Amino acid sequence: MIAPISRGASSRHRVYTDEDLDLLVWVACLSATGMSVGDVRRYVANGALGPAAAAEQIELLTGQQEQLAREATFIALRRRYVQLKI
Repeated sequence: MIAPISRGASSRHRVYTDEDLDLLVWVACLSATGMSVGDVRRYVANGALGPAAAAEQIELLTGQQEQLAREATFIALRRRYVQLKI
């Protein structure tokens, strides 16, 4: 999903650029929404395409928003059931 990270010449520790860190934050945030790995990959790949991929980016995010709304509905139903049982 992300390009290999360069390593320091002497220490061989990973050396992250600002762009690397931005991408990692991007991936972490998308992952935190529950977006599938495949959709995160598409989103990241589209990011390199710029404005030409904006419509697909919106489609991916809208799809995730709809999925989260469905999950919220199911959670509300389960919560209501627990409240009734209490």
